[in-house]
Amino acid sequence: MKRKSSLPIDVIEHDGFHYATLDFADASSEIPKGMAPVQVGFAQRAYLRVPEEWEIAPEDAGVVDVLTRYAWGGANCIIFANGEAFHTGLRGGLRGTRKGSGMLASACPASGKEHKPTKAAGDARIMIRTRAVRIIDAAEAHSEAIVGNLWKKRRFTDFTIVCQGQEVPCHRAVLAAGSPVFEAALTGSMREASEGRLEIKGAEPGVAEGMLSFLYTGRLQEGGREPAHLASLLELGDRYDVRSLVLACAEPLLDGITPGTVVAVTRALRRIKDNPEAEKLWAELQKRLREDEALLATISEAV
Repeated sequence: MKRKSSLPIDVIEHDGFHYATLDFADASSEIPKGMAPVQVGFAQRAYLRVPEEWEIAPEDAGVVDVLTRYAWGGANCIIFANGEAFHTGLRGGLRGTRKGSGMLASACPASGKEHKPTKAAGDARIMIRTRAVRIIDAAEAHSEAIVGNLWKKRRFTDFTIVCQGQEVPCHRAVLAAGSPVFEAALTGSMREASEGRLEIKGAEPGVAEGMLSFLYTGRLQEGGREPAHLASLLELGDRYDVRSLVLACAEPLLDGITPGTVVAVTRALRRIKDNPEAEKLWAELQKRLREDEALLATISEAV
């Protein structure tokens, strides 16, 4: 399970890190709640220390794109470790564009180094980050190890998945538990159930193996995060109704969505948009479509 933060707000998780502002302003509301009077408003005015195990977030194009979608307590821009400031979604069409450089002020009192936005930054806040840590209890760790070994060692298998002539030995119980489509094929009088084989068509062997690996481990394979591969994996996960795989692929694809991936992402998320875990991704997709005419045009042509 994920570590529960003791902070007064929800942080934004992206690519293995939790992101927040140095004064921990609410990412979505106009005014941060529960803050000291010196911190209430649309900007951080006082010098503040970076909390233990956090650091001022470095600038990265992908991170800037994600974090500038949020209001951060009503700030017009957010500042990174190199002093660069970028406009937030409150600035409409300017979102994600550079406001300026040298926007980070630092001081070194006896208590340690502190930071605040410069006056030139205006209504701004400083971004900080910490690694997203998963705390796994003994029972969960034991279960993960057992199922992970089923995939790695492939012993005592009783079923075969075939894709373009390549065979992958599997366990019926795992397939049925992970996919309603597999479950239907493995029960009753279905031909696949009696033959002990099922062919996956219209997919590359590497994509099919990626889905099977996810059914066992609940994780995307290492090195399998290229947009084209994720898009194909998302489509296959959608076809076999592996909703957790669709969500796992959709989140990174949304961060860098293109006309080449938007149709697959939209089709897959539309089917599960009422799932509580998919609601935020669906809302974010709608927002991206409204903001990007090329994406919207691609969807319109595909309808």
